[in-house]
Amino acid sequence: MRCINCAHVVPHLYTQTTPNLLKLTTCEKCNVIVDKYVEWEHFLLDVLLLRLPACRHLIFNTPTARLEFKFLLLVSISDAYYNWCVVESGVSWYSALSLHKPETPSPLINKSISKVILRNSDRYAILEAQFYNFLFISICLTAANILGCMLMFLILQKSLPFVDKSLNWRTALRTIALSRIANIFALVLYIWCRETTEGAVVIAFLKMYTLMSCLVFVKALVNHWFVAELVVSVGYLFEYIVSLIIS
Repeated sequence: MRCINCAHVVPHLYTQTTPNLLKLTTCEKCNVIVDKYVEWEHFLLDVLLLRLPACRHLIFNTPTARLEFKFLLLVSISDAYYNWCVVESGVSWYSALSLHKPETPSPLINKSISKVILRNSDRYAILEAQFYNFLFISICLTAANILGCMLMFLILQKSLPFVDKSLNWRTALRTIALSRIANIFALVLYIWCRETTEGAVVIAFLKMYTLMSCLVFVKALVNHWFVAELVVSVGYLFEYIVSLIIS
């Protein structure tokens, strides 16, 4: 557990004086309440607004088992469904949250679809094959991004003295997974974007929001913008390399 204001390690977030009364702990380093979100039921709005304290609360002080794996699965399915819808509808612009071209399926997709056509000419079977292939590509790109971020984080943690050495790989994985929260908004692009000016604005906004989400979450973890920029940059580099391989 950590203070959401300065990221200082604390023994507890609150003390329970009576069965119905909690006393929030004050941080010894910054003299501010350690985690005000303990009493808040709806803090996700602050997370979506990318406020550092809310991000730290979600990373360090939210005891949800295997949250990162559930979230990554949701992100992968959302991204795959969006790209699948783009191909089906014949939209010509690129996916705003993926580095490959959804309107140009990879050889892996074409091969799988051809097998389906030989076995069954049913259109729904072909669409199902497309979705599973896009899901595979989405998982590959997500895994590449996370691998790049994790490797860079571990390297910087060992080489730079100002990076907290107490941070473990599980916390870093949780942070990087949660930083991809903007990918869930991919379906919003499909609903609103139809090659219009408004659609272009939405795409540009979500592109910037995706990048800022990654930077803010990693900054909440390491407490240094320079380190966060390096970690996120290497993650996107790995994702781009994998997208070239499978395209």
